[in-house]
Amino acid sequence: MQTDESEQSLDKRKTELSNLIVSTLRSHPMLSYFQSYHDVVQVLLLVLGEHHAAVAVPRISLLRLRDYMLPTISPARKHFELVSAIVKAADPELADHIAEAENSFALSATHSLFAHDIQNYGDIARVYDFLLSHEPVMSLYLFATITISRRAELLEMPADESDILTFMISKLPQTLDIDELIQNTLTLFRNHPPAKLPGFCPQDIKKRQSTTQPQGRRNTMPEADPAPPKGRTVAEESKVTVFVQKTSSIADRHVAGWSCVILVAKKWTRQVYIVLVVFGLPLSFQKNLGNAQLIASGNNRLCTNE
Repeated sequence: MQTDESEQSLDKRKTELSNLIVSTLRSHPMLSYFQSYHDVVQVLLLVLGEHHAAVAVPRISLLRLRDYMLPTISPARKHFELVSAIVKAADPELADHIAEAENSFALSATHSLFAHDIQNYGDIARVYDFLLSHEPVMSLYLFATITISRRAELLEMPADESDILTFMISKLPQTLDIDELIQNTLTLFRNHPPAKLPGFCPQDIKKRQSTTQPQGRRNTMPEADPAPPKGRTVAEESKVTVFVQKTSSIADRHVAGWSCVILVAKKWTRQVYIVLVVFGLPLSFQKNLGNAQLIASGNNRLCTNE
């Protein structure tokens, strides 16, 4: 972003950038690198410096970018659906016109918090000031605002040319009035908050969850099995497997950092199911919980499925 630095200074910045990325991913192996991740880290490094960025990068990765850094893109798809819902609520005509476009058009901008698309240092620093001081969902509202601001341009394109529409929407204009976009984004958020959007309001979420859950209460506790054979120790029979089930995306819950941690403990041949729901805790804490020393003795095995 800054081109007036000496070659030696740039080399130093590149080393710091690489160290920040590597240290974050090693500290949080649940996270995976994505193509524009270095753009995010670069903004934080340039604005905060190496020392403070070392604290900010892991936190933002876990609480703002997590859904984009998992092994599959599936958790992030709710983000894209939310963008489409926002546009439809604010401008139904435009939403209908671009309905054939793949809603993944928001991927490039939102998964890098716009750092991949906005090259001007002052502009991207201003955008980060805005995004990081508001709810995580605000990045999706900002993208929706930009899309709506291009209404006339998009309506001129054929509605049945889905590939062209997807490409054009994903490419942000070279020049953006950041302050005006921020004001319009805040207005859009106030007028159409997530809790009032079809498919994302609490009633719709509850209804969707109820259709995916079995009816009635069931006793899932298996019958107790016989004691372990003689000659085997508890350590040999006991296996503890931890399954960490990430939540639906931030877009579906509207709060970063919610997750459901399911612990399935097998001791001897008796199975005990424990469900622990952790709300509002930092993902780093939940990760440590998943990696907690559940091994009671030396021969037990701990497996973490991420």
